[in-house]
Amino acid sequence: MAITDGTPVVLPEMGPLAGMGVVERMRSIGVHIDVAVEVPRPARATQEQANLLGISVGDMLLQIERTYYDTDGHPVETADIVVADVRWEVAYEIPIEQRKTQQS
Repeated sequence: MAITDGTPVVLPEMGPLAGMGVVERMRSIGVHIDVAVEVPRPARATQEQANLLGISVGDMLLQIERTYYDTDGHPVETADIVVADVRWEVAYEIPIEQRKTQQS
């Protein structure tokens, strides 16, 4: 709320910026995202999670804690993502920075 209060970003699923990603929404209010960090952890489904995901209590889950940081290193948004292991696969694509070589 310290960052988004009084802006169209305060309710990310409503208003003129609904459906836009975190980077675009934050940029619209002058906050520039530098990095997102994800911490994946295995877990077992609680009753509430099982009900929401249509799986059984105790089924394996992947819980992902995602935090977006601005260019000053301050966290500006976080999300807790829960993925049912039996239904989805999580894959990460990691871009590799290419160094430019000097031509002789």
